[in-house]
Amino acid sequence: MRVLLLSIFAHILSDFVFQTTKMIKEKDAMILKGFLYHGLSTFVAILILLIEYNFFTTIIYATIITLVHVIVDYYKARLTCDGKNTIEYEKRMGRSLVLFLTDQIVHIISIIFIWKSFDFTTERSIIKLLVIIEKLFPFKQNVVEVINNSNTFIDANFKLFTEKQIIYAIIYAYICFGGAVFVPKFLDFLYKKIPNYTEKMFEDEISQIEKQVNIGKYIGIMERALILTIYIEGSITGIAAVITTKSLARFSKLNNKDFAEYYLIGTFTSFSLAIAGGLLLKFILK
Repeated sequence: MRVLLLSIFAHILSDFVFQTTKMIKEKDAMILKGFLYHGLSTFVAILILLIEYNFFTTIIYATIITLVHVIVDYYKARLTCDGKNTIEYEKRMGRSLVLFLTDQIVHIISIIFIWKSFDFTTERSIIKLLVIIEKLFPFKQNVVEVINNSNTFIDANFKLFTEKQIIYAIIYAYICFGGAVFVPKFLDFLYKKIPNYTEKMFEDEISQIEKQVNIGKYIGIMERALILTIYIEGSITGIAAVITTKSLARFSKLNNKDFAEYYLIGTFTSFSLAIAGGLLLKFILK
């Protein structure tokens, strides 16, 4: 089960943390480089997180998952647009949310099926890696010998993370970083009849800094992390404080009816995701 959990966490890191906006645009435009870089990040994430297991098995496992991942993303991109964004805007926005959710479900199911086909054994792969590095770049002191003589370092039964810690990491990553993709797609779906709706509604209110830095994305990530933590700790009243603080920051813009509706939908969607994550976490770990 640990391998499965680590694989899912690697998928989340690859899709929502390591994947850049440039890579997403290249994939949407059907440019091979975008798929290759994304596949590489998936492969490396799995390889690093499964470092405690048999290296040869992990290489094959990571390769298969990466290939399936890239193939799924390729067909998702084909269905989202035709590579030139000539599909009608409303139709594309309508597809985007459904394809995003379907894509995530297919990725998780494929990881489960591939995981079931492998038998993993714990191995001190990190030691073998250090041996290779030491041969290429000799250390002043034999690092491997130091590690082997250390009672505080890893042994054959070493577990880098417990299953509980990995589950926490998965939920937090999916809610915080996955939510940064889901919330805009959900809003795009709701406003699909209005092309470039944010620019039309707030062209005089969105600064160049906000456009370039995309500060709203990072605020959303932090707010979901905060709400999720508050909910898990049982301090429900703290959620009201977060809502109040966020509203004060946007108070001057709430006179704009269009913005107020957009803001409320986005905020409640983001908060609902965080609370749903908390409920799921409590249910899994109870």
